[in-house]
Amino acid sequence: MTADSWTPTDEPTKAPAVGDLSTGFRCVLDTDLARLPTVIADGGSVGRHWLAAASITGLGHQHHARTGQDSYAFTERGTSLVAAVTDGLGERPKTSQLGATAAARMLCDELGDVVSPRLWWWHRQQVVAAIGRASERLEDAVERFRPDLAPRDVATTAAFCVLSSVGDRSDAVVGRIGDCGAFTITNGVWSSVFQRDEGPTNIVRACLPSPAPTRGVELKRVRLDGSAVVVLTTDELANDIFSSPSIRDWLADRWQQPATTFHMIETLRYRRQGSHDDRTALVVWPFVHQAATAAVG
Repeated sequence: MTADSWTPTDEPTKAPAVGDLSTGFRCVLDTDLARLPTVIADGGSVGRHWLAAASITGLGHQHHARTGQDSYAFTERGTSLVAAVTDGLGERPKTSQLGATAAARMLCDELGDVVSPRLWWWHRQQVVAAIGRASERLEDAVERFRPDLAPRDVATTAAFCVLSSVGDRSDAVVGRIGDCGAFTITNGVWSSVFQRDEGPTNIVRACLPSPAPTRGVELKRVRLDGSAVVVLTTDELANDIFSSPSIRDWLADRWQQPATTFHMIETLRYRRQGSHDDRTALVVWPFVHQAATAAVG
């Protein structure tokens, strides 16, 4: 076998192909020690909830031997599940993944120390203050461990949720900083927690760290009954959900039931015309038992 005739072995997939797809993408690995793995995924129970997440480096990044810039994190505090997805700014392709990785964990840590989600809506300033502390911690970490970098070099957007289930109902506070997405799925029907911005999805109006990190924070309380599912995404996946009925149907079908690690990876293997950026999704299935309804307010 010659180098010209050699092709890598791949696994078959049932994921859809939507639109006029580009061909000729290469998979070239970034060799920088600060790179993130091409695929990161999880699936399992967290308290009363089931959580599955996956982050896959986009074809555009792989083609140019660039690391992915997305990350996610989650933790359990008492009866609450805290989760976040983050997306490093594309203008800093060599370093923003450092900020995304750290910010996801710092956000979960700070938000988990506030109060129960059932009380959060009445203590909005506590939530906002926690985001401010996470931003300060991120900036301090950069100054301490990478003094050669400026805060903008590790800037990231984020979406997060804190969810607690009591009896047959779950309450969540869902928030975002920048252009990440947050959705619910109820009986196959999608609902966006936040209003879609006009124009391209990836226009960044807020990020961490920032001189005013709390200025662009959006927060909503979400009440979940039954089998409603919470979905956090980075911007490329959010754009596919907003723009493509085929992708919405595919994802809703795949996420009808709690997903394993490998099921999550397979779910994000779809191809869509123009969708070449990183894809990250974190999905939470609350352990509740009534007919599914989700009210966003």
